[in-house]
Amino acid sequence: MSKILKKTLFAMMLCAFIFAVMSVMCGASETDAPRCRDGHKYEATVIQPTCTTRGYTIYTCACGLSYKSDYVLASGHIYEPSVFEPTCTSRGYTLYECQCGSSYRSDFISKGGHDYTETVITPTCTSRGYTLYECECGMSYKSDFVSKGGHNYTAVTTQPSCIKRGYTVYTCECGASYKSDFTSKGGHNYVATVTNPTCTKRGYTTYACECGMSYVGDPVKALGHTPGASATCTTEQKCEACGTVIAPALGHNYIDRVCTRCNGISPSEGLNFVSNGDGTCYVMKGTCTDTDVVIPSVSPNGETVTGIGKEAFRNCSSLTSVVIGDSVTSIGGYAFFNCSSLTSIEIPDSVTSIGDSAFDLCSSLTSIVVDENNTTYSSIDGNLYNKD
Repeated sequence: MSKILKKTLFAMMLCAFIFAVMSVMCGASETDAPRCRDGHKYEATVIQPTCTTRGYTIYTCACGLSYKSDYVLASGHIYEPSVFEPTCTSRGYTLYECQCGSSYRSDFISKGGHDYTETVITPTCTSRGYTLYECECGMSYKSDFVSKGGHNYTAVTTQPSCIKRGYTVYTCECGASYKSDFTSKGGHNYVATVTNPTCTKRGYTTYACECGMSYVGDPVKALGHTPGASATCTTEQKCEACGTVIAPALGHNYIDRVCTRCNGISPSEGLNFVSNGDGTCYVMKGTCTDTDVVIPSVSPNGETVTGIGKEAFRNCSSLTSVVIGDSVTSIGGYAFFNCSSLTSIEIPDSVTSIGDSAFDLCSSLTSIVVDENNTTYSSIDGNLYNKD
């Protein structure tokens, strides 16, 4: 075979080999082959240079083939200086720092000496004085010591009492103290207070000292009660000196409704007492059948009777006379209206209000007696008048 033919075959085989290698590198397939057959289509990506590395552009084809080109030199470090001043114990310097993280120190300055501030500590009774030298770095030392001073005592004297000695306390401002100059205790100084006897208790004198010591002496017999007015039906006998009850009230002794002790008339039975809720009440006829009605000052429940109710005895034709207790202040309207048999009525000085028509149509009423001490009403010839 001629040399020319061999060279031709070798060239054809080399081309086939190169084509096969390029197909593998590009990931070419029969479907992809037409995309790169017309030439690679590269996309450029620029990589910027840093302080220490070059910049470049990378060209990449969709088939995967890529290469680098257009190199740019590294930019070099750009340092920013930070100055650190010297201190008492360390040198000053400038720190140069690049944004990439590289740094170095330079421009060193010798460290300075300590700058001390002086604080004088004054001597006390028990400790020396000195000057404290302090540097802002924390370094400090003491010097210029001064001898401690003696105690400066202030004296406070406590006088003797009945049971305790007197003495003087010497106290220094540092807190040290001691007692001295003791004086003998004194005797008791008693002040007498007389408690007079009462009806039931003895009198005596109390002797008390300011120290708290005391005793009782000079006893005097109890005086005994001084009887006041004798007990009555409604009042007790009391001691004039102390008010103690000596004898209870005797209570009424009614015979035929007249008390044999005080000649008082017994209250009528069957009256209805209506409470006002404040310890007082007013009276109504209720089931009372008396012809001579006596209205008491106190109800059976212990409430004060202050009024005769409205229409209390209206149309009570059997009623002939009325005696009103001295606690009653008001007689309601129509209270005795049309009591045709009523001939007499006694009104105490406590009554200050009589309602409308209280005694109208009382055709037999011939005697109305008003207590002479009544400030609102009076009676003249059996007739009722308002003093206003």
